Amino acid sequence: MLVDTEKGEIYYDGELKKQLAEAKPYRTWLSTNRIELDELKSGRKVPHHVANYDRMLRTFGYSKEDIERLIMPMASTGAEPINSMGNDTPLAVLSDKPQLLYNYFRQQFAQVTNPPIDPLREELVMSLTEYIGAVGMNILTPSESHCKMVRLNHPILSNTQLDILCNIRYKGFKTVKLPMLFEVAKGKAGLQEALTHLCKMAEESVTEGVNYIVLTDREVDITHAAIPSLLAVSAVHHHLISVGKRVQTALIVESGEIREVMHAALLLGFGASALNPYMAFAILDKLVKNKDIQLDYATAEKNYIKSICKGLFKIMSKMGISTIRSYRGAKIFEAIGLSEELSKAYFGGLGSPIGGIRLEEVARDAIAFHNEGFAAEAGGLLPNKGLYSFRKTEKNMPGILKQSVHYSWPPVWVVTRNLRSTRMFPFDYDRDYLQPEIEEERRDPDDWYCVNGRWIHYEED
Repeated sequence: MLVDTEKGEIYYDGELKKQLAEAKPYRTWLSTNRIELDELKSGRKVPHHVANYDRMLRTFGYSKEDIERLIMPMASTGAEPINSMGNDTPLAVLSDKPQLLYNYFRQQFAQVTNPPIDPLREELVMSLTEYIGAVGMNILTPSESHCKMVRLNHPILSNTQLDILCNIRYKGFKTVKLPMLFEVAKGKAGLQEALTHLCKMAEESVTEGVNYIVLTDREVDITHAAIPSLLAVSAVHHHLISVGKRVQTALIVESGEIREVMHAALLLGFGASALNPYMAFAILDKLVKNKDIQLDYATAEKNYIKSICKGLFKIMSKMGISTIRSYRGAKIFEAIGLSEELSKAYFGGLGSPIGGIRLEEVARDAIAFHNEGFAAEAGGLLPNKGLYSFRKTEKNMPGILKQSVHYSWPPVWVVTRNLRSTRMFPFDYDRDYLQPEIEEERRDPDDWYCVNGRWIHYEED
């Protein structure tokens, strides 16, 4: 109810809503300008495979476990694979192996002040519907241009959907693709220069009236490495905010790095509106052609996208967030191992309990992945990095200090000399599980004593 003291009139709820609804031709504006992506059809045949498939897998840091333990179950079941709770591998900042930038971030969750949502029983109030375009303009000055948007049922785009978006030419829609690449030979300086140039091009694109910007790393070659997609998105997002042009456009990420739910959540949380994990789709295409999964490509793709969407619901619900539009750009994360310099420059000053990597280390890891992919001997089987399985034996564990005994008691203990030596412990089922057990010598547990971390039997010299 509203009381107008000047006119001496009282307006009830229904009257107010009617006046606001009839103030502008909103329905006409929406029908004229809003596009439903799922209703658009294209006669273009978009391929799912990528050129230099084996090289690209290594360039974007894929391992055998990523395919077998993540992508295959997601494509087969339509849900994230179930693993044990927790992660006992050392933090990314302590590793001497090249790391994806995603590994330095952790998702926050609500405890008391913002109660979580049950994503299963409260599914009715949750939505992944996304609108891309100029959707964040000043609502106090409504105009027809506010309705120039594309409606997405979820933020995960197939290759066909991305192709349609990039080729919309009616109703005044404009799009542009900007490369997320830097020169390998220049190292850190090249990465910094590329980020500055990328932000500048994004700003100029918004000035020219571009409705959405596609950040892509498809054009990786022997001289150009991919800028970590999370770094590129966050840098462009915060730069556009600083120049007052962020709400006039949307950011779409076309990246080969994206493969799991956490990657999608981080990109959305740092400003992206939609994602296209084209390397994951290329892997699905390969799995289907090789009959590693007993599905056709359309079903595998649908299940994979469904699994990411379910994972996003789960993550959003932990913070009590019901819509993806509230999650986008919220930065509900904490960094572990990010330097203050890097955080202030590209991540909006996101807090990190400890210091860590600078732009120099980010460039080093990106170049390491790139060199692995474009090495002369690139090809064959992907490495098994031991993120999901490990061994307790002394075999195949270089670079660590092993202190163990080959008896039934006490248990075998493995102590690492350097916490940065991680991603060890590869486990091969045929080699390590199916082999006959080694005969163990049975001795009384009371006859053992420990010297400098080593268990020794009284009868030994």
